[in-house]
Formats: sequence, C-alpha cells, structure tokens
Amino acid sequence: MNTKYPPKVLVETWFFLINQNDDYALQQHARDMLTGAFGDMHKALYYINEFTLQSHFDFGTGSQGPCSDLNQCPSIL
Repeated sequence: MNTKYPPKVLVETWFFLINQNDDYALQQHARDMLTGAFGDMHKALYYINEFTLQSHFDFGTGSQGPCSDLNQCPSIL
C-alpha cells in the first residue's frame, strides 16, 4: 500500500458521501478531501480501483459506490 495516500476505507467513505448524501456541503467537503489527497478525481478513482478486481463497490446499502468510468458517475465530478 502506498502510504502517501489516505487509507482505502477513508477514500471509499468519501466516494460514498459524494454519491449517497443529499447534503451539498458534505458532498463538496468529500470532493475537496479527495482532490486534496490525490490532486484530481481520476487519480482517486484509479487508487481505489487498484485495490479490487470489481469495477463497483457495494457499501451494504444496495447501491453502488464509485464507478469505474467517471462518465457514468457525473455526481462525482
């Protein structure tokens, strides 16, 4: 694991907050945390995807988290 970046579970949480929360301020904070840690959303998504063979994550809510293709997840950008 690259210690330069936050733990995977924290990054997953930020993506979850962006996708599952109606609170705009919270979504923006999660975006800011991701871009602050990685520089841009594409690098954050690459980081998450290198930990799994799946292209989507299920957080136990029945919905999917980060997308493998950012064009399919405009709420992330």
